[in-house]
Amino acid sequence: MLTFAVNCTVPNAASHFVSSPDVRGTLDILWSCLSTIFLCTWTVQHLSVPIQEHPRTTKQKFRKALAAFARRSSHMILCAVVPEFPVARAIHEWLLAKRAWKQFFEFAERDNVTWTKAHCFFANSGGFVLSFSESCEQLDSDPELKSSSQLDFDANQARTKLENFALDVKKSDSMYGFSGWRVLESNREIASQAITQCIRHGRDLKEPFQKELVPLQGNYWIMNSNQLFFCRKIGLIGTLPDIPEDIINEMGQSDAMIKLFTAAQVSWMILQVIIRASRSLYISQLEISTVAFAVCTIIAYVFWLNKPQNPVLAIPVDCQRKPTTTECISFAELALWRENELQVSILEHINENPLLFWSLGSFGAVIFGSIHFFAWNFSFPTTIERDMWRASSIIMTALPPLGAIFVRFLHFEGFPQDVVDIAGRGVSLLYGCARLLVCIEIFRSLIHLEPGVFMTTWTRNIPHIA
Repeated sequence: MLTFAVNCTVPNAASHFVSSPDVRGTLDILWSCLSTIFLCTWTVQHLSVPIQEHPRTTKQKFRKALAAFARRSSHMILCAVVPEFPVARAIHEWLLAKRAWKQFFEFAERDNVTWTKAHCFFANSGGFVLSFSESCEQLDSDPELKSSSQLDFDANQARTKLENFALDVKKSDSMYGFSGWRVLESNREIASQAITQCIRHGRDLKEPFQKELVPLQGNYWIMNSNQLFFCRKIGLIGTLPDIPEDIINEMGQSDAMIKLFTAAQVSWMILQVIIRASRSLYISQLEISTVAFAVCTIIAYVFWLNKPQNPVLAIPVDCQRKPTTTECISFAELALWRENELQVSILEHINENPLLFWSLGSFGAVIFGSIHFFAWNFSFPTTIERDMWRASSIIMTALPPLGAIFVRFLHFEGFPQDVVDIAGRGVSLLYGCARLLVCIEIFRSLIHLEPGVFMTTWTRNIPHIA
């Protein structure tokens, strides 16, 4: 591999100020881009409230810290591999928070509490939990549940599911610390009746619905905004939680300095690419792709402006009475997807309106893919690689919306589900191949850059990571 070493002249005499060289190296380009992508994918995360574990031993503290790091790292990788995902999530959650805020408005005025979009975001992150005590008013059991041999068999099935889940929680508590969740016998009876009733009526208890019923035997229930509204509507809670917005925001782990640092790095990256383009200087393919990541991050930040970032504590809301079996089932139906039984997933609301979510994902993909068109006439190692870049840019931009329309068309026209699934996988595979080709090319092109790429502009004097 050919290597060019830059030689700079050292001042012959003492100088009060020495300007930076007017060239940059391959590693300068690489590190500035990778650091920007890392900051974008790490700081853009807005995760749900984790399980409320309280480690007591050193091992438990270490395991909890390791699990938290693994959780954030996995989501960072997800944002790096699918940068349009945080865009879709942010816009989708903003729409849900806006709808929930309007929904809660009447109760907020009636209860004389302040209720903002931040409260709705926090609720959809699993920030409010319904807390039970033995002193809650106990309603009668479901009168439809008559004694029979079949019912006894169904009840045993329900009891087994509940006991297995309780054992799993105990194992988790021994690994990471006590989560505060424990079986409440009165709630176990209600949950058992709910599962038994679903079995009797032929209700499918496969995932994810089963995940939502079995935790209801415990002393607290994780809620999203729909479930919180439902509890207030039927009188499980007397009033909405009276928590100031400042307290809600303080629940997060947002670091203003890191956000400012990220904003400065992202702004510098976009600015220096614009300046280079205005002066007709060469730009690397990696820098174009980095700008695409930066734009997606900015869009996500705008829609998550009122959302607490990565909150770690949940707020208990006291329950006024025990729910009925029917209310228990209705409560479970309002939560369609959980990361695990005691934690709201970042995918919590996708199933509520999957078409809207994937449409927003297509919007994010169009933004991310279209930015790569700026490298349409860039210099590439070979003509074939240039054509592959162009084809991949077209696929990344056009395929997500067109593919979504095509799959929905097959679904509405009554094609077999297997055909629809195969079509969806085919679209995803083709899109993934295009993304992979672009990813390979942005790094391969680093060793075939035009000499003009290494010329710098005045933006080199702005503080940044390189």
